[in-house]
Amino acid sequence: AQQRLAAELRQIQARERVGQDMLRREAQLARQRIADAAAVAQAQLEVHLAAVRSACRKQLHREAATSEHLLLSERRSLEEARQRRERWERRAGNAKDSFRAHCSKSGIYVRSLDAGRRRQLQALMPPELAQLFPPAPHS
Repeated sequence: AQQRLAAELRQIQARERVGQDMLRREAQLARQRIADAAAVAQAQLEVHLAAVRSACRKQLHREAATSEHLLLSERRSLEEARQRRERWERRAGNAKDSFRAHCSKSGIYVRSLDAGRRRQLQALMPPELAQLFPPAPHS
């Protein structure tokens, strides 16, 4: 009976070792599957990340080109506005010079008139303009 019990105990222990070995192999296979799945997921993540980086880089280049185009357009507009301003300043200066010359010539003309005609002409002028042409000296 003792031998039979010892034999059964050895069989139970052998089955237990076989079960433990199978469990270890199954655990090892599970760990390997998890590692493989993690590696595949990591590879997919890297591919996706590379695609996102590429898309972002392209978008950044497009926006930079658009900004550069807008900046150049604004600079051209500013340069054109500066040139227009300079033209108008020259025209205004020329008009001012012409007006001064006209006033000077008009003053000479008004002073050359006889006193009666000068009074008539000054009566037609606004008072602030009439003051610019003092009465002629008595001759």
